[in-house]
Amino acid sequence: MVYDRRLFGSAVLICVLVVWLMAVAHVAPVAANEVPMWNETAVKAVVAGGQDPRQRTRTLAMVQGAVHDALNAIDRRYAAYYFEGPGEAGAAPDAAVAAAAHTVVVQHCPCRGPGTRPRCLG
Repeated sequence: MVYDRRLFGSAVLICVLVVWLMAVAHVAPVAANEVPMWNETAVKAVVAGGQDPRQRTRTLAMVQGAVHDALNAIDRRYAAYYFEGPGEAGAAPDAAVAAAAHTVVVQHCPCRGPGTRPRCLG
């Protein structure tokens, strides 16, 4: 009987601690990261544009190179692939990623609509 009370008390204590830790450790969701969002957008654009696998690989590699150089211009850590200029003071990394990826996708997406923006970008 004493053993059952200790076991029950331990189980209750563990449950209370788990619930407390879950409540304390709850962190607000992080804002969406632009890099995976633009990766997905670029993949959708090249697939919708009917590019063959070699063209897709080339276009997606160019997107990644442009994103790397855009972020590297803001906080230089690595050698650049193409763009070696300095970033603007106070530039927002998310905006740099979006601008770089968008520029490459717009230039290389074969599914152009009546305007200048490719239809596959939505």
